[in-house]
Amino acid sequence: MAKPNQKQLVKLQALLKEGIQSHQQGDLSAAASAYKSVLKKLPNQYDAAQNLAMILMQQNQVKEAYGFARTAVKAQPKSFQARYVLACVFEGLDDLEQAVNQHLKCLKLKPDCVESLNNLGLIYGRQLKYEQAIECFKKVLTIQANSAYALANYGNALKDFGENEKAIEAIQKAVRAAPELLAAQSNLLLTMNYISDITPDELFTAHQKWSEDCQRFLHNKPSLPPLVNSDIKQRHEKNGKLRVGFVSADFHRHSVPFFLLPLLKKLKTDYSATLATYAYANNTRFDTVSEQIQRNVDTWQGIQHLDDVSLGHLIRRDEIDILIDLSGHTANNRLVMFAMKPAPIQVTWLGYPNTTGLPNMDYRLVDKITDLRGNESQAFASEKLLYLPDSFLCYEGDNSLSLPDTHAKPTGGITFGSFNNSVKISPENIELWASLLNKVKHSSLLLKSKPLANQAVCERIRDSFKRHGIDASRLKLVSQVDSFEAHMRLYEEVDIALDTFPYNGTTTTCEALWMGTPVICMQGSQHAGRVSASLIKHSGLDIPIATSPDEYVANAVKLATRIETEGWNRAEQREILEASTLCDANAFTEGFVQTLTKVWQSDIQ
Repeated sequence: MAKPNQKQLVKLQALLKEGIQSHQQGDLSAAASAYKSVLKKLPNQYDAAQNLAMILMQQNQVKEAYGFARTAVKAQPKSFQARYVLACVFEGLDDLEQAVNQHLKCLKLKPDCVESLNNLGLIYGRQLKYEQAIECFKKVLTIQANSAYALANYGNALKDFGENEKAIEAIQKAVRAAPELLAAQSNLLLTMNYISDITPDELFTAHQKWSEDCQRFLHNKPSLPPLVNSDIKQRHEKNGKLRVGFVSADFHRHSVPFFLLPLLKKLKTDYSATLATYAYANNTRFDTVSEQIQRNVDTWQGIQHLDDVSLGHLIRRDEIDILIDLSGHTANNRLVMFAMKPAPIQVTWLGYPNTTGLPNMDYRLVDKITDLRGNESQAFASEKLLYLPDSFLCYEGDNSLSLPDTHAKPTGGITFGSFNNSVKISPENIELWASLLNKVKHSSLLLKSKPLANQAVCERIRDSFKRHGIDASRLKLVSQVDSFEAHMRLYEEVDIALDTFPYNGTTTTCEALWMGTPVICMQGSQHAGRVSASLIKHSGLDIPIATSPDEYVANAVKLATRIETEGWNRAEQREILEASTLCDANAFTEGFVQTLTKVWQSDIQ
């Protein structure tokens, strides 16, 4: 390629300047066009290459951005900005090792680059390197002491590390500094559910505060026009079907689809004449579970690129009658969009064990065990509690996972186990489990959780048990295994599963029961602490449910004695579970549809 002459260079410089101006004004299309024209003549032009890479990243064209980011680094290898952009591209490509490498090079060039420090901390968190993540955020806070973003990230890293109370303190500082950081505030609410001594009143007040901050945030933002009942009825009659939308960031291998898929399958096969389903996927991952969901809904929409107003307009165009939130205050939720009221009836279900705090969330789906009828539970919910006929969810086990007919009497002592996220293992859990291990001679405890890949997390857990007289030799700590089947097979090593409190397991409780392992739980006062009680009562199994710590230990000791003397029939447990209301997808779906139809008829028609 011939080098441009001086006159052409002047024109290219002017074109580059126009591109930068368009970029600054938010006209990404014009900017990208200008940068591409410059690069045709000057393929190694640093500014054009770097800026074009940034635009392509904004437009989710990560693979296309890679070449231009590389060009910028080659053009100016000592530019920290070029290294930072390339690091972000590697993050987008999910090449975390290369992203870390580029961020570290960026920090050598500019040690106080807070953007790289923040991103590096987030990547370390994804890699389960919590100590490194915490150090990154601490460094940011030495440079920008009141950075709400860094405080929020610091709190999240502390939570993942198992320091829940310190996490709450850090996130509260972030929220005070920037109430508009609604995602950080959601993370605060989620973390508060893990703490035993936070009262229902305190939790409810915190959820209401989130809602108030959300309303302030939306006050000067574009809004959706109000819905009119007569228009809603007219369009519903025109469509001829009840249109139900599901919104989630977890339409991939995650706990939520375990309970959603049995419902979607039945809706698709048995209710397609009267009901249409829409999945609004805020996923950053797409896998075989995503494909299953996609096959079992009428319409699938990827929404991660849409802002809340655009998403609200999409839902309006789809003429959704009932919109169901499956995330609550978990990661990547779209509650801000729900606050705009895009659908005439809005429901929250399944993904979060507490209220959303939103006045515009009309209902929360529960059952009579997870949430007591009357004012006792309703007083702590901004939504109207809507009771499903039996369990608030339906579980579909995997029949390809075979079981031995009988669990033989343990020869080396009882093995207790908990596969709940270690974040849920409160100090009260450890104290109670240690008491149990002390009462049951030769017993051991198997814990399995993703964060246990981090040795510091393991050491903290071992030290906590040691303070209660339990030697590390009686603990087996397991992180990730090769496959879902290997995860489930691990239950064969567990004689009795121990549930966590105040935040119970859901998927873990169902999986243990499916693998023929009885579960010891303690029924609390609020939904998060009553889920396992609901699952066990709806399982049809004769497993006692504790209402106090002493009873929890007594139930586990009694069950351990029974298994040591009589054994435990795993296959029989599965047969009972499979025949129960918890696994009856037909009855659950019928109750689900009847409940939604009744609400539609009473509220709209």
